[in-house]
Amino acid sequence: MRSLSELGDTVAKLADDQQRRWKEMYDLEVLTGCCNPPPTFYPKITRWFAQEGDDNREEAALARVRRQTIVRIRNVASCEEATFNSLRTARPQIASSSAALEATTQLEQLYSETFGREKCDFCAATERTAADEWGRITGATGCITASNVAMASDAHGLVILPQHHPLRDLTADIVTDVFETAQAWAKRTVEHKLQQHEQQGGRETVWLPLLLWNCGMGSGASMPHGHAQVILGMGRLFGQAESFRRNAAAHHAQTGRDFWSDVLWCHQIAGLAVAVPDVIPGAAADTKQGAEVCYIVAHLTPRASHELLVFGRTLAALGRGVQISMEVLQERFGSRCLSIACALPAIQQRGPSTQQAISVTRDGDTEWIVVRLLDRTEKPTAAGNMHGTSLATWEIYGPSVDDCSPYFLASCLREAVVSSR
Repeated sequence: MRSLSELGDTVAKLADDQQRRWKEMYDLEVLTGCCNPPPTFYPKITRWFAQEGDDNREEAALARVRRQTIVRIRNVASCEEATFNSLRTARPQIASSSAALEATTQLEQLYSETFGREKCDFCAATERTAADEWGRITGATGCITASNVAMASDAHGLVILPQHHPLRDLTADIVTDVFETAQAWAKRTVEHKLQQHEQQGGRETVWLPLLLWNCGMGSGASMPHGHAQVILGMGRLFGQAESFRRNAAAHHAQTGRDFWSDVLWCHQIAGLAVAVPDVIPGAAADTKQGAEVCYIVAHLTPRASHELLVFGRTLAALGRGVQISMEVLQERFGSRCLSIACALPAIQQRGPSTQQAISVTRDGDTEWIVVRLLDRTEKPTAAGNMHGTSLATWEIYGPSVDDCSPYFLASCLREAVVSSR
């Protein structure tokens, strides 16, 4: 399968129980849009929409515009929706490659000029950032935690990366360390709360950590040095992450199936899920450790163009998938900043008489840890202004109108996975 327009035929060929499973997850429509351009508009339409190999460029371009194929797909459980039209990649835009190059150059200059202990507080984290009441955690590769001095919740920490540049030289080990250090921070914070609650009469609950990684200036980061944020909710997550948790619970209650397992299965049926096997250290290159396999998914209903989902059962497996995803978006699509979000495993008191905390999986919880990863690079085009825009009003208040075929995105991921082995 090479296009979304063929996906309906693929679903129609599934067995009845599989079709039912698909339709309980996704609603797919292939629509036809028609318009009637005047002859005075023909020259521009020909310039924009004629393709290499057309026998008659004008007739072919006009035929494409007069009768267009639009694929509309909706996640039934979450109500996320996207529309795809291949003509949108060729629509008129005032693009400026020089502006994009200038923006990249300015960013790199900023990262260079702010590097070093004398210039960057995060480069001197133990001296010029606040610790949590209970102290700090240092990860395997040098990630270190700090307390946020302007908190968005009563438990709001930072994971500061060992290197200054937020995107360069990010290995799978470092990315994994970001997730593992965030989870360790959450566990230690819960244990600190348990000690406080014991003095206040005790209270049993589940804590839900959320990692939010503004990766690079332009994604919302206020400091150029690489860092992620982690916040801890008592019995719930925050904002859209909580909405997804509730949607997933409702899907499980209605169907008896795990929401994220169904999302992954549907993308496997669509040919948009790329497996990333983990190689056992010291083993032959073709020896894989099945429990550590993760999946990178070119999302059918992206928040905006170039959104990927990464599925893993462990944080280590997740780290490798996220690192590959970040490389693909940078190398193939020119990404300079990314937004990464992950609801980390829930944390609960180990027992009624202890102040120790453990990660838990409760009834109805998904077996997957899922990362959402989105390109936030401002691309200088007429979609916003000559300085570009990272999110259009479509993405904020309506359906995503994607310029990039998820099949092209998936093909880039497969190439990257093969070359990384």
